[in-house]
Amino acid sequence: MMEVSIKDRRGLNYRLLNMGWFLPFLLTVLSGFGVMMLYAVAMGDLSRWGYGHMFHFFVGFLVMFVIAMIDLRFLYRWSYELFFVSLFFLILVEFVGSSRMGAQRWLGLGGFIFQPSELLKITLILVLARFFVSGVAERKREWLSIVMSLCMMMVPVVFILRQPDLGTGLVLMLTGFSILFLSGIPWRKLSVLVGAGLLSVPLMWFYVLHAYQKKRVLTFLGIDSDVTGDMYHITQSKIALGSGGLWGQGFLEGSQSNLSFLPEKQTDFIFTVIAEQFGFVGVLVVLGLYGVVVVYGLWVSMNSRNGFGKLVASGASMTFGFYVVVNVGMVSGMLPVVGIPLPLISRGGTSMVVMMALMGLVMNVLIENRLSRREGMGWVR
Repeated sequence: MMEVSIKDRRGLNYRLLNMGWFLPFLLTVLSGFGVMMLYAVAMGDLSRWGYGHMFHFFVGFLVMFVIAMIDLRFLYRWSYELFFVSLFFLILVEFVGSSRMGAQRWLGLGGFIFQPSELLKITLILVLARFFVSGVAERKREWLSIVMSLCMMMVPVVFILRQPDLGTGLVLMLTGFSILFLSGIPWRKLSVLVGAGLLSVPLMWFYVLHAYQKKRVLTFLGIDSDVTGDMYHITQSKIALGSGGLWGQGFLEGSQSNLSFLPEKQTDFIFTVIAEQFGFVGVLVVLGLYGVVVVYGLWVSMNSRNGFGKLVASGASMTFGFYVVVNVGMVSGMLPVVGIPLPLISRGGTSMVVMMALMGLVMNVLIENRLSRREGMGWVR
C-alpha cells in the first residue's frame, strides 16, 4: 500500500476525512429549532425572519468549515497579528465608526459594514492561548505575565464598553478569565485578580457605564422599579417563563408572545417564547442540547496533545456556553439585561456567524487531535 505523504496528510482531502460531523449535526438541529421559533414569533410568517436565519446559518457553516480546514499551526503563527488587526479596527470605531440606535459599534470598510468587537471574540482566544503556551509567560515573571494578559483582555473590553456594548464586554471578560484559569495560574493569584476586579467596579460605574446601563443594573438590584422600562420587560419575561408550565401552551400558542407583551421576542427574549410554548420539558431539551455542545468542545480540549489546542477549544466552547448562561440569566431576572442573543436560535446574522466560527475552532482542534493520534502528525507546544 502506498504511504500517504506528509504533505497529503496536511491537505484538504485528508483533513476532510478526519472531520467529525457530530458537532455540525448538533449545530444544525439548534439552528433548525431557531427557524421554527422565529416562524412562531412572526405568527406563522417564515419570510419575516426565518429565511434570513437559514441564510445566516449557511454562511456561518461555510465560515466554520473554512476555519476547521486551516492548519492549527497557521492560527498559532498569526494569532498576534490577527488580534492586533482586530484591535486596531475596534479602536478605529471610536473615531470613524457609524452609529445605530444610539450605539457606535460599526465600521465601514470597502462597502462592507461589520462590528470589530465580534472579531475580538475569536482573536482574543487565539492570542491568550498562544501567550500562555509560547514560553512568553514562562520567561517573564509570573505577575508580569498576568498583567500583560490582563492588558490584552481589558483594553478591548474598555473600548467595547464605550460603544456601548455591555453584553459583549461581559462575555470577553468571562472568556479571558476562563483562559487565565485554564492556563494554570495559581488560585492565590487568581483570587487577587478577582479582588482587584471588584475594587475597579466603582471606576467602571462612574467613568465607563452609560446612564441606561446603570439603570439596568439598578433595575436588576430592585433599586429602580420603573414599570414602563426594564422592569416591565423582565416582568413580562417572567410571566411567559412561568405560563408554559410543564409541557407548554403549544406551538404557535402563548399570550405573552402572540399579544406582543414580550420585548425583542425574536432576539434577546426568544428563550421566554420557548418556555411559554414548550414548557419546562422543552426548556430542558434546548438547554440539554447546548450542554452537549459545550461538553463536547471541552472533551475535544481535554484530548488535545498541545497546549494551544487545549486553550483554543476550551475558550471557544466556554464562550459559547457563556452566551447561553448570560441570555438565560438575563431573561429570567437572575442577571441584568445586557443584550445577549441566544446562540443559533435568536435572530441575528453577526451572532450566528461568530458562534459558528467559534465552533470552527473546536472542529479545527478535533481534526488536529485525530491527525496526531492516527498518523503521528501532531505538534506539541
